[in-house]
Amino acid sequence: MWAQSPGQNVKTAIKEVKIYMQGAEMIRTKDLNLAKGKHQLIFSGLSPKVDPRSIQVTTSDNTSLLSITSKTNFLKPQQQNPRAKVIQDSIDLLNIQKQDFANIKRAFQKEEEILQRNQDLKGKDKNLTTDELIKVANFYRERFREIYKEKTKIDRQTNKIARTINLLNRQRSQMNSGTSPTSEIYLEVKVKSPATTKIKLRYLVTGAGWSPIYDLYAGALNEPINLKYRALAYNSTGVDWNNVNIVLSTADPYQSASKPMLSPWRLNAQTLASNRFQVQQGRLNSNAQILSNTMEDISPGLARDNSSPLPTGASNIRMEQIEISELSNDFVIDEPYDLPSDQKPYSIDIKTSKLNASYRHYAVPKLDKDVFLLAQITGWEDLDLIDGPMNIYHTESYIGQANLSTRTLNDTLDLSLGRDRNVIATRVKQKELSKKKFFGSDRKVTRSYKIDIKNNHNQPINIEIQDQIPISSDKEIVVTLLDRSKAKYTENTGKLEWRFNQIPSGARRSVVFKYSIKHPKGKAIQLEKKRKQWVPRY
Repeated sequence: MWAQSPGQNVKTAIKEVKIYMQGAEMIRTKDLNLAKGKHQLIFSGLSPKVDPRSIQVTTSDNTSLLSITSKTNFLKPQQQNPRAKVIQDSIDLLNIQKQDFANIKRAFQKEEEILQRNQDLKGKDKNLTTDELIKVANFYRERFREIYKEKTKIDRQTNKIARTINLLNRQRSQMNSGTSPTSEIYLEVKVKSPATTKIKLRYLVTGAGWSPIYDLYAGALNEPINLKYRALAYNSTGVDWNNVNIVLSTADPYQSASKPMLSPWRLNAQTLASNRFQVQQGRLNSNAQILSNTMEDISPGLARDNSSPLPTGASNIRMEQIEISELSNDFVIDEPYDLPSDQKPYSIDIKTSKLNASYRHYAVPKLDKDVFLLAQITGWEDLDLIDGPMNIYHTESYIGQANLSTRTLNDTLDLSLGRDRNVIATRVKQKELSKKKFFGSDRKVTRSYKIDIKNNHNQPINIEIQDQIPISSDKEIVVTLLDRSKAKYTENTGKLEWRFNQIPSGARRSVVFKYSIKHPKGKAIQLEKKRKQWVPRY
């Protein structure tokens, strides 16, 4: 027997939410003044996505917990979002208007049927004059024209209303529209002595999660880099989170309770050499590296945008597998946040860090006339970062988006900050040194190029310049490097590399390289690399 009336409803608000990458833990607390004896407490209006296996309850010392049960209440749907209610009211009004147009159209259809049944111009009276027949015909023609015109106008208005209703329904579907049932948790407690009982309720819900995103801000060449660590969190639990304290966690809430067992840890060679990104048309391609050993590192003419948009709604939320540390981290957020249950991602600031960086420039004037600024960042491995997209900003300009990968062991993170207009690179073919000669059955072509670099910054810069000469795969075609201006030459790839350190402000540096190609007259060779481009034809 119950000492008090059974089924005491307990109203609580969510005070704290621990958001995991998949799922979230709700924490509700309530202070109750209960008399001695047994009580049944009902926590109602909870998310329909409660996991019953995860329910945990703690009580004060004067109270014993006897049982915990949960159920879904289909007769008590979740409280409707006020914004969704406004939209639903608009939909109801439009449906009424749509029905009114349908009734008017039906009346015109009935009139049309009556006219069609009575349009026998002869009728019972066979003595209609010609003028009378013309008047009757004119009446029917004008009336049918008016009916068809009005029906067409009604169809247009009805279609317009239907399109508006469809858009409103799509907007309403992203909100807590009050159509889902709610969950209820029943607690049976026994109070030993009359006192204030503090009850803390914890449970897991699905339909929530977070993912990392970063904003990297780089300023002048002598300034550190600011890395802003943020989370994009979404809530589609059916219950709004209003002014709640948030903890972001990388832990797995469904982690096994069995004792852990170590398995062999085998090291394998990584397919990626470093955390580096390729620059293409001033954007960052997260699927490639920069500064590898091939001349195809930077190909602005063949740029591809492989980035994916961040989710903006439930239909766009996609799951992606990433690697995180075995040791989980919790990030306590200082300020409370509001996260409506509308399935949209909301930004939560985690922390901002200053990182030391050294800068250098990179140029391949053969492929791109612009010079690229690279930042080498140190200290990032101590920040407990997780793989995720990173927005790059340089001197308040948005450069592009890269994908931060923490899978490698390098202690330096290399990033491109895009094109630097303050460093000018030119590559000119020296016509007086470029010649064509014939020796019997052979033809010899000599090519010479000059590369100029000018520093328009107000401080010194370091720069790496790359170019190439062709390599022969035919023994009858002989390529000879005649002049390389102290470049580092890689014979098997034909790559030439120059490095200049501390070029003063306003100063220039120049390099010249020259090569020859000897081949039989009958063999046509391509002396210039070409790229393909779609163009309009008129």
